[in-house]
Order: sequence, then structure tokens, then C-alpha cells
Amino acid sequence: MTDQFVHLHNHSEYSLLDGYGHVEDMVKRAAELGQPAMALTDHGNVYAAIDFYKAAKSAGIKPIIGMEGYVAFGSRHERTAAEGASGGPQPHITLLAEDLTGYRNLLQLATKAHLEGFYYRPRVDRDLLAEHSEGLIVLSGCLSGELARDVLRMNGDLTAARGTAGWYREVFGDRYYLELMHHENVPGQDVVNRAVNELSAEMGIDLVVTNDCHYVYPEDAPHQDTLTCIVTSSKLADAKRLRMEDDSYYVKSAAEMTQVFPEHPEALSNTLAIAERCTLELSQRRTKLPQYPTPNGMSSAQYLRQICYEGAMDRFGEISDEVRERLEKELHIIEVTDFADYFLVVWDIFRFVKQKGILSTVRGSAASSLVLYCLQVIDFDPLPYGLFFERFLNVERPEMPDIDMEFADDRRGEVIQYCLERYGPDRVAQITTFGTMKARAAIRDAARVMEDGATDNSQINEACNRLVRAVANYSPMSNDDEEDAPPREFNLRTAKEQSVELQHLIRQNQVAAEILDKAMGVEGRVRNVSTHAAGVVISDDPLVKYTALQRPQKGNDTGLAATQYSMYPIEFAGLLKWDFLGLTNLAVLDRCLKIIAEHRGEVIDLYDEKQVPLDDEATFKLMADGDTFGSFQLEGAGMTRYIKDLKPTSIDDIAAMIALYRPGPMQHIDRLIACKHGRQPIEYPHPSIAHLLDTTYGVIVYQDQVMLTAQDFAGYTLGEADILRKAMGKKVPAIMREEERKFVEGAVKKGHTEQEGRDLFTYILPFAGYGFNKAHAVSYAYITYWTTYFKANYPLEYFVAMLDSFAGAPERVQRCISEAKKRGIEVLPPDINVSKTSFTVDEGVGERGGIRYGLASIRGVGPATVEEIVEIRDGDGKGRFADVADFCNRLAEVAPPESSLRSLIKAGAFDSMAQREQLLEHAGNLATHMRKTGAARSSGQHSMFGGADSSESFIGIEFDPPQENGGVGIKTLREWEKELFGLVITESQEEAAKRTALEHEGNGAIVYASNEKLNEEGRRVRVIGKLVSIDRRTTRNGDPFLTAKMALLDDEIELTVWSNVLERTLGIWHEDVYAEVRGSVRTFNNSSGVAVSNAFAYIPSQNGDSRPEVNGSMNGNGLHAATYHGAIEGTNGEAQQNGETMTSTRGTSSDEPAVMLSFECDGEATPSRETIHEVLLALGEHKGDGKVLAKLSIDGKTVSMDFPFFSVEPSQQLRSELVSILGESNVAMSVDTAN
Repeated sequence: MTDQFVHLHNHSEYSLLDGYGHVEDMVKRAAELGQPAMALTDHGNVYAAIDFYKAAKSAGIKPIIGMEGYVAFGSRHERTAAEGASGGPQPHITLLAEDLTGYRNLLQLATKAHLEGFYYRPRVDRDLLAEHSEGLIVLSGCLSGELARDVLRMNGDLTAARGTAGWYREVFGDRYYLELMHHENVPGQDVVNRAVNELSAEMGIDLVVTNDCHYVYPEDAPHQDTLTCIVTSSKLADAKRLRMEDDSYYVKSAAEMTQVFPEHPEALSNTLAIAERCTLELSQRRTKLPQYPTPNGMSSAQYLRQICYEGAMDRFGEISDEVRERLEKELHIIEVTDFADYFLVVWDIFRFVKQKGILSTVRGSAASSLVLYCLQVIDFDPLPYGLFFERFLNVERPEMPDIDMEFADDRRGEVIQYCLERYGPDRVAQITTFGTMKARAAIRDAARVMEDGATDNSQINEACNRLVRAVANYSPMSNDDEEDAPPREFNLRTAKEQSVELQHLIRQNQVAAEILDKAMGVEGRVRNVSTHAAGVVISDDPLVKYTALQRPQKGNDTGLAATQYSMYPIEFAGLLKWDFLGLTNLAVLDRCLKIIAEHRGEVIDLYDEKQVPLDDEATFKLMADGDTFGSFQLEGAGMTRYIKDLKPTSIDDIAAMIALYRPGPMQHIDRLIACKHGRQPIEYPHPSIAHLLDTTYGVIVYQDQVMLTAQDFAGYTLGEADILRKAMGKKVPAIMREEERKFVEGAVKKGHTEQEGRDLFTYILPFAGYGFNKAHAVSYAYITYWTTYFKANYPLEYFVAMLDSFAGAPERVQRCISEAKKRGIEVLPPDINVSKTSFTVDEGVGERGGIRYGLASIRGVGPATVEEIVEIRDGDGKGRFADVADFCNRLAEVAPPESSLRSLIKAGAFDSMAQREQLLEHAGNLATHMRKTGAARSSGQHSMFGGADSSESFIGIEFDPPQENGGVGIKTLREWEKELFGLVITESQEEAAKRTALEHEGNGAIVYASNEKLNEEGRRVRVIGKLVSIDRRTTRNGDPFLTAKMALLDDEIELTVWSNVLERTLGIWHEDVYAEVRGSVRTFNNSSGVAVSNAFAYIPSQNGDSRPEVNGSMNGNGLHAATYHGAIEGTNGEAQQNGETMTSTRGTSSDEPAVMLSFECDGEATPSRETIHEVLLALGEHKGDGKVLAKLSIDGKTVSMDFPFFSVEPSQQLRSELVSILGESNVAMSVDTAN
């Protein structure tokens, strides 16, 4: 042992207030210094205990698990002013686990501190310490310790400190030590150390030296300081902020510690003695499943078999040999792997789910299980889809099965609550996760803490923005040539080393260099604690035996405690993570079914194929038409294009598209479509496996097909094939060589040649890596089909359900309303007499009914007010409100606030009673009288309304008769809608005309996001739609640019408008403007957008063709944009454009044209209008001084004419654009002027 010291008081980054060190770095440094052990004592938690333990073992040093706890002033159940809003000076105590008993007591203390003692901090008290003292070593703590507090507050009188030390020695005996530490410039440190020495000598309590390490190396000090500022929302310039007094809080060597405490050799050596006392050994526990209570003394496997066969009878009526054989095989595997209890618990959960009518599904390979189908956990038979159980669970790979359960997201809480009641609140918890500082967030946070009054913050903000953009532009990719190769690990340090842009920036800008340095220092550190979106643990024993627990995080409405260990430490502790996922689409389906039952009286069982047939023509027609809004997994321009081309006719088709629409396998989509429709012959990699690929038209889509190929072609068992699949996915060369040898040998034994074996192995290799799980694809295909089915067959109800689910997302609501209107479904504003809380079917509209806005959708109207209005209207026996007076009279006792009343009025809820402006004028009086009347009734007085039942005499106000839209002008109406709903509902006549014109738009314009041209990288396009959002930004050089979302008739696309284009189209870029844009297609992450080169206000012509107008006026060359769609006509050197004659100047000008264009007219006097339109737009984008000459070839004759309104700047870009329109041979450009 080369370094005679052990650090016993150390904080990692999981001390979220002021810790910095990574546990791996901490133990690595201790090992480098030759120290035999190290402790971890984070503030109030054991988050990192398992990671620290494993890292220490790997580094070859002894791990000591501990915690620096907070001690309540009195009882942990009390909340005193002394421990108030600032968090209070709750004293600290250092706790170390001596052995397994001590470790379990530490978990108890960490848990109860959070669940019972939390008040700004997780606090223990002396009762808890005494109750859980066994196996714990206690150090008296730092300057914030209980003992130090007693010393400092009594001004040298050690009576209180003596009492504190005495209590701890009585409870913990010789496991209590007095702690010595020293850091420069810490007020009171010397006073406390002298007192500790005195108490040690007087009371015979041993001393121990610690260093209160908060980081690993001295150079980490400024980074720890930055991180503390970020976490505490402080500025580095704030002298009063939380900070360390010097840079000595690092992992020191024994020599350094001896230099600090030369007079205390025994206190130094006691660190070794304590380390030797600590003998805790932990090992990975075998996963312990909850034991399901079985009847009549049956084993879990016996009971599972019984209920499976009962379920099989329910599912099939008569059990066939095929079903029996498959069921027996699955039950055998489950019994051999000892997972019967797992399946029984899942069955128990889904039994509750079915009883309560909660829509659910199972994702992943679990959907391949016939056992789960018989247990009614999944709702489609896996056998017809060729799904096999070994993809989920097999004897050769007896890993813990993972059943990802999905429920309607608005009812997920019910399922968790059931588990809580079924297994006990101490045995069920959610799983904690930790958020770390990402690259760009680290830059922004580092810049924020640097802001102060002395430095120009605009410089910091500018440098920050430029850094963020430079990092965003840096996108390192793997060196692999494979399309599905993952990105390299990315961090700021690698970006700094490899990004030329970033290097240039920090050389030129010192502020940016400083921000980047601070950001690199904090990147990757833990910043916050949150709750896993789906993970839940369920245990037979109290969870605190294996993990500490804590209170749920803010926003977690389940009420469940959360584990302090995250997912992987949970597995190490032997606990099983259950995934309880919430899926919005299931909630939409659930709501739709309820609306159908209420509106039509039809009770539909979603899972009954007789009620929801899987061959519905209307459903598949919607997909073939590309009408995918609201269809699960099919939304988005790219997927819509493909599903439209595929024209699916079965669940298998939908599943295949879901599986292929991902990076890597996307390359096979076109082949699948072509083969399905006979445009390309179906080819198989080998005839013997044709039957495995018939449903996917010869394309390997699924990992399952790779496994079946290995079984059929090379004699693998399915368990062995599953191991092969995983090996192929990892691509470890040594393993792959062995697997190839085995595959080829097996192929030869099956009668194939060695070369055929090698060829097929090479062929299937990439598919194993990016092939999809078929059971998952089929499971999701059902949801896709169901959502499309109800949209096709029950559109009114389905749109109501969708609108309900989109509440709070105005853009989605806007799109949904637009889609509903396209189907002739009217969406009406809220009405005080009709609306309920959420969106509903209004049967009083048209023949089929319409959709009525809910009152809860109005901003500024609280949920309590909405509930009271609906409850009184529908529940007091009087029905609808007769008028304003009746409303005020009946709601007087609950008196909505004036602000809510105003919101209701402006939203149009009272339009059937009076005019909005007049109601708003008297809103204050109405609210006041309601309050007074309510108060009078409460005191037994008569109504101040005098029993009036007519608005004519109500408190002296005579309301005018109602008018359409409450008598409000269209401009004000739309402004109020935007204010109160977050979107504009009412369409102006001009907007309606433009939308209608788009539906009939010709002339080559793209009006559908699913147009295949938007999938062709670099293609020049012309797109018309409505601008729905604008995001204005600046480039790294400070030039303005923007991105915008444009709503087309079926979906939205993203536009990018760079500075040069923005400058000349500035007037266009506003929300709710219809515009025509021209530019080039750019694709990124399977999404298409357009880099805009020009933009115009969209003005429909009388015949439905667009008349774009640049910024509402001229195009910059003097030619009004409305003339773009005119035809060129005439001969003998003349042309007509929109009725104006253009005379050829051939031979009259001595200037040579800069650009010459040739038009082949094929005997017609008029080139295509689309071609002329595109040419003119291209010329208009390149202003300059060069002339343009056109040559028209008409019936063998050539007519030349110039373009008097166009003068251009020749360039390679202009030439490329014109060539793309007219072809290489039809464009000539002056060599000396082109650049």
C-alpha cells in the first residue's frame, strides 16, 4: 500500500447542489494514488451507490457506500420556520455502511428522509438514526455538521456539543468518529477543529481526517463552480452565491493530507482503520419476480397451464393440433426458464385492464406469444402472421422477458394504481432517471452564468448564439460506409478538435472561447432528476431492501414513490423493470368508441373482427389516397407518399411499411411497392426460402425472416437463430467469422453448396442489423388500421376524439379542424348552452351533426368555472340558460370571476343571447351583481335580480338582439380567436377562396406535401400553401434568415429562407399568409423541406391558376408577377403576353445577349405554360444587366425575340436552373460573363 490514506467524505455529480466528479474518475484517481479504498457520501441520496461500487471494484479498490445526510432540528415530521424557504441550515451527518446490515439501514434512512422527513431537504432525525443504527459508521460531519453547529452557535461553550457527541457515542458506540477537515478561508473552521480535538480528548472519541472532496483534480475547481452556478441559477459575478472558498476540495494524496494535518497521525491512520471495518460485498442478484398467489397449492407453471387452456377455449372454441402443439412448446420454455410468475402477473394486470375497458396493446416481440393471446394480453392471433415465440423467449438465451405494455395514455394511471393496491405501496415504484448537460445546453448555461453588469451581455449572447450554431453545423458521422452506421460519439471536445468553423470562431472571439471552455467543463454532468416515462418496478419484498426510494418528481400525478437507483442499478439489485407506456392513439380510439355509443347508440368491440372487419375497403382507400392525418404511424409527408404508392390491402402490407420506413431499410421500399403491383418481378435470394418472403414480395423486412432463413436453410434451432440475429446486429468480426462457418456447415448438411451458404449469409447479414421485429410491426399495424378505419367510417366521432387529444397543441387542433372541414364537417365555436367541457358532437348542426368547441378550450376560463357551468346547466333541472339574466341568476352562488366571464364572451359563448361588445362593456357589472346576489342568498336575502327572467330588464341593461359572430368584425373576431384558442377558427372569404383555389391549382404547382417531387433532393419546385409559423434567426455572421412551416392541403413542410432571399421577399413572411414559393428540395432525417429562392403572395386567378405577386407589388424587374402565366403567341418576331404585344428586337440591337434560350414548340405556337412560368421565375431571381434572347422553333421556322422586362446576371446557378427546365441543348450563356 503506497498511499496511507482513504478519503471517507466525497461527493460526486449526484450531489446535485455542488458535486462535480464522475464516479469513474474518482475511483480511478484513488487507484492512481495507491489508496486502498474510497467512500461515496452524496448529499441526501444514494443515487450513484451501485455505479460507484462497480467502478471501484473494476479499479481494484474497496468501495465504501455512504451518504451525507441532513438532520432535522427536532422531529422529521415537524416543519419549523428555522428550516424555511432558503432550505435552512439543516445540519449534516456523514454515514458509512460497514456491512450488508449497514447498507440496508442506509437505504432505510435515505428512503425515510425523502418520504417522511422531506422539507426543502430530505431529513432524518435522531429517532430514525437510533432505529437504523446497526452496521453504520458515523462521522460528525463538516462545518455544517450537527456537532459543528453546536460549537459555533454557543460561542465556545461546548455543553451542547458535548451532549450531541454523547448521544451519537451512546447510539453508535465505537462506530462514531469526530471529523477533522481543513480548507482555507472557511470562517469558523479553526474554532470547530479546536473544539473537536478537545471533545476527543475529554470523551475518548477517536478522530478521523476527511477532505470533503467535491471534485477530483484541482483544475476541476472552476468547472465545479460553473456547474454550481448553473444548478442554483446564480451568476459567477455574484459574491454571495454558493461557492467553495478555495480549490482544495479535490482528491488529495496521503502526503498532501499529512501536510495539512501533521499533528494528527492517528486521525489520518483511522481512515485506514475505518476502511478495514467496512466489509460490504454486493453482487448482481438474480431477478426476483413477484410471486403470484395460486389456488389449491398449484405451482405457478401448473396454474399458468390451466388458465392458458381455458383461454384457448375462449379464443378458438375448439383447440386444434396446431394450437395445442404451439401452446405446449411455449409453456415448456416458460417452465424451463422459470418465468411462469412473470406471465401470471402480466395476466393479472391485463385482466384488470379488460374489466375496466382500458384499451391496450403489447409492443415488441411479446406480441408473438400464443400464451399471451390465450391470456387476453394481446388481441391478435400470432399464428396467421408466422410469429414465433423464440424471438421473445428461448432456452438458448434465457434472458428476462420484456413485455412492453401500452395503455390509453389518459388511463395509464389507473393501471399503476391497481398495481399499487394489488401489491402494496412499499412494493411498487416508478424508476428514476437523470438528465445530463447536453452540448448546446451546456453552452447556453455557461453563457448565462457569465452575464454580469460589467461585461456587455450582448457580446456574451452573440458569442453564445454563434457557438450553438457552429456546434449544430458539426455533425460527425461514422467512418463506416454502411447507410445505417450510427453517428460517432459527439461532445464539445471532439467538435472543438474537428470543426474548422468552431476553431475559427474561438480564435477570433475571446468571449466565445471562454464560454466554450466552461461548457466543456460541465458537459455530460448530471443536472436534474426525473422519472422514467414508462418504467415501474414491482417486488415481492419491500423495495427498500434493494433500493432507496424518494418522493415523485413534480408533474408526476401517479403518487407513486420513485426508486433512487436508475434502470441499470435496478437490474443489478435484482428488480425487474416493467414498462407501462401511455399511447395517445389508444386514448383517441377509446374516446371515439364512447362517442359512437353516445351519439349513434352503437357499442363496438374494437377487437371483434366482425364489428371492425380487417378488409374494409373505405379504410384501405384512405391509405391509397394518402389521406393519413390521424392515422397512427402514417402521418408525415414521406410515409404518406409511400403508403399512397403501396396501396395496402392487408395488415401484412401495413406492417411491412412500418418496418421499412426507417434509415437503412428505406432503400427497399420502392422495390417492395413495385413487386406488389407487378411492375417488377419478385426475386428471392434463394428459391428454398421463397415461402418465408412471400408476404413481403421477396424483400427481407423482418429479423424474424433472418431467423427463419437460418432455421430452414442452415438447420439452426430458432433459439440458435436468435443468437445469430443478435450477433449479426453487433457485427463483432471474430463472432461473425464463427457464425458464418456454422451457417455454411449447416447449409451444406441441408443439401446446399458451400458457395450458396456463403452467398446467402452475406445477403442476410445487413438485414439482421436493421431488420424490424415483426411482432412489433404487426401490433402497431393493427392500431394503424383501427385509427384509419374509424376515420373512414365514423369521421365525425373520430375527429371529435382527435380534437380532444390535441387540447393544448394549437397547431394540431388547427390542422384537425382543417381536415374536418375538408370532409364537410362543421366546427363551431363554444356555446354556453351547448358546449360541454371538451369537444363534443353537436347534433343540431346539419344532417349528420358538427363539432362543438368545449368550454375548457377557452384560455382564461378555469376548470372549476367550466365544471360549474356545465353542472348547473345540465343538472339543476332547468336546462338551457334562457338569456344572460338567467345565466347570472343560476350561477350567482358560484360567481365566475370577471376575467373568466370576459373570456367566455370574447370566445363567442354568449353569441346566441347578445352581442359581444355590449356584453364586454357590462362584464364588470355582471360579475359584481353575481357576487352580490350569491352573497345575499348565502345570508338568506332575496335575489338582487328580483326574479327577473328576461335580459330586457336585467339590472337596467337592455341587450340588443344577437347577431352573427356576436356582431364582431372579421378582423377582431380572428384576433380574439387567436388570443383565446391559440389559433384562428374563422376563415375569411379571401382565405376560403385561396384554399379552394389550391384544391384546383394547376400549372405545375405543388399543393400536397405527399407530392413525390418533394422527395427528390435538389429538385427545383414551386409550392403553394399557407404560412403557419415563422421562426426568425440569424446566421453565424449575424445575417437574418428564417425557417417557416407551410401548410399544404395534406400536411406541413418546412421552408428555409436565407438572407439574400429574405431581403427581397420580406413582406411575405407572416403567419396566416398564403404564399407561393420557389426553391430546391432539401431532405434531412427522412423529412423534406424547401430552400426558398423566391416567394410571392398567392393570388388565385379566375380560372384557378395562381397569380403570384412579389411582396404584393412588382418582381423587381418591372414585370408584374401576375403576367407570369400568360402565353407567348404570334410569329414574325412578335409575341403576346397577357394581351400585350412584345416585338422582337432581332437585328436592331448591337448588344450581344447574355442568355439565349431555345423553345421547341412541336408545331404549336405556344410553349407549355408551366415551362414559361418556370423560366420567367428563374430569370426573375437573377437580376443584372445582361439581355435574354428567346428562339422559338415553330414548324421548322425559328422566331427570335428578346425579353425586354428581364435583365439578368449570368451565373452557373442560373445556367443550372435553366438547364433543369429546358435541357442542356436549349440554353446558351455568354462565357465571358458567366461565373
